[in-house]
Amino acid sequence: MRLLRSLVIGGLCIFPSALIGLTLWYILGSSFDNYSASVILTCNIIPLGGVFIGFWISWKNGEEYAFSSGEDGS
Repeated sequence: MRLLRSLVIGGLCIFPSALIGLTLWYILGSSFDNYSASVILTCNIIPLGGVFIGFWISWKNGEEYAFSSGEDGS
Protein backbone atom coordinates (compact mmCIF):
# COMPACT_ATOMS: atom_id res chain seq x y z
CA MET A 1 0.00 0.00 0.00
CA ARG A 2 2.88 2.33 0.80
CA LEU A 3 4.46 1.84 -2.62
CA LEU A 4 1.19 2.34 -4.49
CA ARG A 5 0.41 5.48 -2.51
CA SER A 6 3.88 6.88 -3.18
CA LEU A 7 3.64 6.10 -6.90
CA VAL A 8 0.27 7.81 -7.22
CA ILE A 9 1.34 10.93 -5.32
CA GLY A 10 4.64 11.04 -7.20
CA GLY A 11 2.79 10.73 -10.50
CA LEU A 12 0.40 13.52 -9.58
CA CYS A 13 3.33 15.80 -8.81
CA ILE A 14 4.08 15.95 -12.54
CA PHE A 15 1.34 18.57 -13.02
CA PRO A 16 2.56 21.31 -10.64
CA SER A 17 6.20 20.69 -11.52
CA ALA A 18 5.41 20.85 -15.26
CA LEU A 19 3.65 24.18 -14.72
CA ILE A 20 6.66 25.48 -12.81
CA GLY A 21 8.93 24.27 -15.62
CA LEU A 22 6.71 25.86 -18.27
CA THR A 23 6.69 29.17 -16.42
CA LEU A 24 10.48 29.15 -16.06
CA TRP A 25 10.87 28.18 -19.72
CA TYR A 26 8.77 31.19 -20.69
CA ILE A 27 10.73 33.50 -18.37
CA LEU A 28 14.06 32.24 -19.76
CA GLY A 29 13.12 33.21 -23.31
CA SER A 30 11.01 30.35 -24.73
CA SER A 31 13.81 28.73 -26.73
CA PHE A 32 12.71 26.03 -29.18
CA ASP A 33 16.22 24.53 -29.44
CA ASN A 34 15.90 21.10 -27.82
CA TYR A 35 19.60 21.00 -26.95
CA SER A 36 19.57 24.32 -25.09
CA ALA A 37 20.42 24.08 -21.39
CA SER A 38 17.37 26.14 -20.45
CA VAL A 39 15.05 23.76 -22.33
CA ILE A 40 16.66 20.66 -20.82
CA LEU A 41 16.45 22.11 -17.30
CA THR A 42 12.93 23.48 -17.46
CA CYS A 43 11.26 20.81 -19.58
CA ASN A 44 13.00 17.69 -18.29
CA ILE A 45 14.87 18.13 -15.03
CA ILE A 46 12.28 20.18 -13.12
CA PRO A 47 9.28 17.90 -13.88
CA LEU A 48 11.25 14.71 -13.19
CA GLY A 49 12.67 16.25 -10.03
CA GLY A 50 9.14 17.13 -8.92
CA VAL A 51 8.02 13.54 -9.42
CA PHE A 52 11.02 12.26 -7.48
CA ILE A 53 10.48 14.72 -4.61
CA GLY A 54 6.76 13.88 -4.46
CA PHE A 55 7.52 10.18 -4.36
CA TRP A 56 10.19 10.66 -1.69
CA ILE A 57 8.00 12.83 0.56
CA SER A 58 5.04 10.45 0.32
CA TRP A 59 7.33 7.48 1.01
CA LYS A 60 8.73 9.16 4.12
CA ASN A 61 5.24 10.08 5.37
CA GLY A 62 3.70 6.68 4.61
CA GLU A 63 5.22 4.63 7.41
CA GLU A 64 1.80 3.84 8.86
CA TYR A 65 1.01 1.99 5.60
CA ALA A 66 4.22 -0.03 5.61
CA PHE A 67 4.11 -3.79 5.99
CA SER A 68 5.08 -4.93 9.46
CA SER A 69 5.46 -8.45 10.75
CA GLY A 70 4.08 -7.57 14.18
CA GLU A 71 7.42 -7.93 15.91
CA ASP A 72 9.24 -5.13 17.70
CA GLY A 73 12.58 -6.08 16.30
CA SER A 74 14.06 -6.58 19.77
